[in-house]
Amino acid sequence: MISFFERINLNLLDQGEVGKAVEILKKFKGTMEDMVMKDKQIFAIRRILESATSQPSVKLLGKAMLGTGKRTPIYSPIPSIPHR
Repeated sequence: MISFFERINLNLLDQGEVGKAVEILKKFKGTMEDMVMKDKQIFAIRRILESATSQPSVKLLGKAMLGTGKRTPIYSPIPSIPHR
């Protein structure tokens, strides 16, 4: 399970889908906070969340932020404010 989600995260970042990668990681974090889990489950989710800060993930995130990825839409938690 851990390696599956690590690969999903890397593939999303490689495709420039930063928003989707962030949403998946947020759901894992929320699951950890909202549910009572066994130690093995907690360990697995922590490993998935920690993999998001691995060197390959950070490099792909930087690539997406620079707009050199296959797609360039970048997730922003701040909504756009229309100019008047």
